[in-house]
Amino acid sequence: MKKKPKSGSASVRERLEEAEQTLNAIRGGQVDAVIVAGSQGDEVRAIQSMGGLADFVFNQVQQGIFIVDGRCRILRANGPARALSPENPEMRAFPEAVCLRPIGNQAAAAGSPRPIIPEGWPSAGPRRFNLDVIHCKEGVEDAYYQLEATAIDLESGDFRGGMIALTDITSRKRADMQLAERNNQLLYHLQLTLSITDNTVEALVLTDADGVVVLHNPASEKLFSCKSEDITGKRLHDLFLLKSEGKDPNARTLPPDLLHPRRVENVPAFLIRRDGREIQVEYSLAPVYKGESWTGSVLMLRDVSELRRVEEALRASEEKQRQSQKMEAIGRLAGGIAHDFNNLLLAILGFTELSLASLSEADVIYDNLKEVKKAGERAASLTTQLLAYSRKQMMTPKTVGIGTIIADMEKLLRRVLGERIALTTSVPEEDPLIVVDPGQLQQVLLNLALNSRDAMANGGQLSIQVSRCKKSDAFPDGLIAGLGKEGEDSPPAGEYVVVEVIDSGHGMDEHVKSRLFEPFFTTKEFGKGSGLGLATAFGIIKQSGGYFQVFSEPGNGAMFRILLPLAGGIEYSWESVRPERITTAKGVETILLVEDEDLVISLLKTVLVRAGYRVLAAASGEEALALAREFDKRVDLVITDVVMDGMSGLETWEKVKPIHPEADIIFISGYTEDEVVKQGVSQDGIRFLSKPFTSKVLLERVRDILDERQANVRKQRIQA
Repeated sequence: MKKKPKSGSASVRERLEEAEQTLNAIRGGQVDAVIVAGSQGDEVRAIQSMGGLADFVFNQVQQGIFIVDGRCRILRANGPARALSPENPEMRAFPEAVCLRPIGNQAAAAGSPRPIIPEGWPSAGPRRFNLDVIHCKEGVEDAYYQLEATAIDLESGDFRGGMIALTDITSRKRADMQLAERNNQLLYHLQLTLSITDNTVEALVLTDADGVVVLHNPASEKLFSCKSEDITGKRLHDLFLLKSEGKDPNARTLPPDLLHPRRVENVPAFLIRRDGREIQVEYSLAPVYKGESWTGSVLMLRDVSELRRVEEALRASEEKQRQSQKMEAIGRLAGGIAHDFNNLLLAILGFTELSLASLSEADVIYDNLKEVKKAGERAASLTTQLLAYSRKQMMTPKTVGIGTIIADMEKLLRRVLGERIALTTSVPEEDPLIVVDPGQLQQVLLNLALNSRDAMANGGQLSIQVSRCKKSDAFPDGLIAGLGKEGEDSPPAGEYVVVEVIDSGHGMDEHVKSRLFEPFFTTKEFGKGSGLGLATAFGIIKQSGGYFQVFSEPGNGAMFRILLPLAGGIEYSWESVRPERITTAKGVETILLVEDEDLVISLLKTVLVRAGYRVLAAASGEEALALAREFDKRVDLVITDVVMDGMSGLETWEKVKPIHPEADIIFISGYTEDEVVKQGVSQDGIRFLSKPFTSKVLLERVRDILDERQANVRKQRIQA
C-alpha cells in the first residue's frame, strides 16, 4: 500500500487521523514501505522493510545508544554513541570503551568512585537505573551525560542484554553548576552580612513602612535594653523614644524621618531606653525599596555617650592647656617687664632718697619728693606681685608651723576685716609643719582675706581652718588652679596640710572662677583694685609646690582650699616683722662695683662713696677684670649685676676671686629667679639682693657681710 502525503491545505485533524492509521498499519505488518518526502514533495528515501525502518530510527536518534549483551559487551552503537568512543566500540566492555565516570553525589569516597554499571548487569541486578556521568576525551572532561540503562529480555528467549542511552545534559549541568555557584556566593555573602551585623557594635534595625521591626541585630537588644522577642514585630513607638538635642528635655518623639523614604546621617539625639536610662546616640536612616516601591527603612544607632564624655574631657583639657599657656605667657611678660622696671625703680627710689637726705623737711620740694618716693614704692610692690604671679621671685623657704603663721597675723586680719566680719581660726593641737617662705604665705592669706572682705560688704563670717590629709583621701572636685609641677593634673602621693579660707559672701559664677587667677582681672569698680591679689597668691602657692582649689556658687559664699606638702624636721624660729636697724652702716673698705646700667651704677657709687667706701666702678665684666688686675691694694667686696652683656656676673666673680682672694661677693639683679638660676648664683651661701632695694638695705647688707668677714678673720687668727 502506498500513500501520498497530504497537501499543506489539509486540516490538522485529517493529518492526525492519517498518521494514526499509518501507525496502526505499521504495527499490524500491513506496510511494505515508508516513503519520507521533502518539503517540495520529492521522494527522499524508501524503507522497504521493518528491519530497515528500525535501523533508520536507531541511527537518527540524537541520544547515544549502546546495545550490550549479557556480559555488558557492546553489540551495536548508533552514530552519536560512536562519536563518544575513540575507536570502534563493538565487542568491547562498557563503559571502558567510552571513558565515562560518575559525577556529583553519586561518587563514593575520594579515590573509590562508584562503578557506573552494577556488577552482573544486565543478567543480574536492577532492570533499570540511571545516573549522571562525565565523558573524558584525551583525559579532559568535555561533556556531561545522563545515562539510562534498561535490561532487555525478549519473550522468545533468544536474547538477553541491555540498552544504554546517553543524553547530553552539558548545557543543563553547567547551568545547574553556575546556579549552584551563584547560590553558594549568595549564601556566603548572606553569612558574611549576618556575621557583620551580628558583631557590629551599632544597633541595626530593619522596619517596614509602618515602623514595625522586621529584623534586628544583637547590639540593638543591648542599646534598647530589650530582649529579642520584645523587639521583632514591635513598633518603634513601643521600643524607644528620642528627645532632640537642645530641645525641651521633656519632649519625647520618634526620628521625624523614620516613616518617610528619606536618608539621614549621624543625627544627634538623646535616647530614652526601656529601663528609663537616658543615653546620647547618633542615628542614621536609609530607605529600602522593592522595585519602585518603598518597603521600609534601615535604622542604625550608636551609643556615643562615652565618646561625648571623652570629647568633653578633651575640650576641657585643651581649654586648661590654653589657659595655662596664656598665664605662662603673661608670667614671662611680667618677668621681663619687672626686670627693666626694677632697674628704673632702683634709680628713681635711690636718687629720691639721696635728694631727701640733703633737704630739710621745711624745704618746698621735700613733700613732693616724699610723694615721688611713695609712688616708686607702690610701683616696686606691683613688680614684686608680678614676679610672684609668674613664680619667678626669690623666696626664702623655711620649715614652719602653719598655726604659727596664722596666729602671728590674726591681729592684722581682724583689723583689716573690720568689726562687721567675724573671724574664726581652727588649727590642730599638733601644729603641722610646712616648707614655705613665711612672709610670702602671710601675703597669700592676707590677699584671700581681703578678697573675702570685699565679697561681704554687709558683714559676714570668715573662717580659716587647718587640717591634714593623705593623697589617698578623696579630694572634692573643684577648680584646680595651681599645680606643683608643670604638667601635673593632680597632687602626687603624700601627706598634705590643708588650709581652707571660707567666707559667707556673695559667691562667684563659673565665668569669674575661670578667670580668677588671671593678672589684672577684677570684678571691683575701676580704681578699686589692681587685679593682682589672687594672681600673686596663685604664684606663691604654685612656686611653693602647692595646689589651689576653689568652690563657689552665686549666693553661697566661697571656699579657697590650699594644699601644701607636709614637712618633717624642726620648726624654724622667725619674726614676721624685722626691727629696723639703728646703725649708720658706714665703712672705709674698697668695693669693686660692676653694673651695666648707667643710672644704677651712678646711684650705687654715690651711695657707697657717701658712706665712706672706696668704689672701683666698672660697666662690664671685662672692665671689672681689668680694674682688678691694675688695683694693687686689697679689694674687700665685689658687688656685681648677674645678667650683663659679655661676661655674666658669675663669670666676672670667678675670674676676680683668684686675683683678690680676700674679697667677698654680693650679686644684685632685677631678673627673675629662673635667669638667676641659669647664671648659677642661687646656690646656698650665695649673697643676693633683688632689685629694687633701698640705699639703707644696701648699706646694711654691705656692712653685715664685711663685719662677718672681719669676725671670721679674727677668729682664725686667734685659733692659729
